[in-house]
Amino acid sequence: TAPRVNGSVWVPDLSRGVYVLTSCPPGYQIVGSLASVSADIVSAASANQDCTYCSPASYCVGGTAPSATCPTGTFAPAGSNSSSACLPSIFVRVTFSLPVAKELVSGAV
Repeated sequence: TAPRVNGSVWVPDLSRGVYVLTSCPPGYQIVGSLASVSADIVSAASANQDCTYCSPASYCVGGTAPSATCPTGTFAPAGSNSSSACLPSIFVRVTFSLPVAKELVSGAV
């Protein structure tokens, strides 16, 4: 199977007859690990392995490391690959009201 994400590493597991995702590039994390999957469902689980883009407010160094959350008061865009991407941020809550108009019933004479 060709890598789904450029830079991901897939290694054949000959004993189970599948390819196993062993590493993702920086900015991505592994999902669908085969570590706790029983032998009878390993083929289906192998098809569900992938590298996913790192979520906003976190960073992913790649390899097998899970995502890390940015420190409080900082934010990083999706796909960040280093703690240096977590920049100081100010979060502002915005509330607004919209006027609501009653809809006229059509067909009334």
